[in-house]
Amino acid sequence: RYRADADFSVLCRMITAVAFLPIQDISIAVMSFDSGFMPHELDPIIDWFVINYTGRLRMNGTRTVARFPPEIWSVYYRTLDDDSRTNNFAESSHRRLQQAFSCTHPSIWKFIETLKREQKSRDADMAKCIAGEEPPKKARRYREADARILNIVANYNPINQGNPYQLDPNQHFHFQPIIDFLRGIAYNYQMDQ
Repeated sequence: RYRADADFSVLCRMITAVAFLPIQDISIAVMSFDSGFMPHELDPIIDWFVINYTGRLRMNGTRTVARFPPEIWSVYYRTLDDDSRTNNFAESSHRRLQQAFSCTHPSIWKFIETLKREQKSRDADMAKCIAGEEPPKKARRYREADARILNIVANYNPINQGNPYQLDPNQHFHFQPIIDFLRGIAYNYQMDQ
């Protein structure tokens, strides 16, 4: 359904778009997923995300310890500082290697030969970098998407001004600004399919 339904794919990307929020609003974003706008089909993915990346909300407003706390994966400040977001280079390298193999299950000999050829290519790229040559520019569509994402992040006003790990269980939050933020981010990037 992710590939066939554009609206559904945006909703899926809204889950990962949480990484662009300031840490203090991540809990509110997760609470917004339960406000009725997410299809129930995504509940198992949201549960997995909560267990691994945010921790479950307790009755007293605190969260359990996540396997990967937001300080590790949040890209909010990196985006504002125009730093690279961690996975971009790894994803690019992985995609390049996949294209070099041109099949999903190469023989051991094809695997070794392809790795040797790719290593030579990477060594040549490194030599150019050491020699002071500028790296190739990002494609225009990616530069434009990065600029739109930066604009969305820079114009976001955090909702939770308190402790990022303690929410008042009696406080009522308006989810629409966070939902709009997540949707705006989700429109501007694609996940590998």
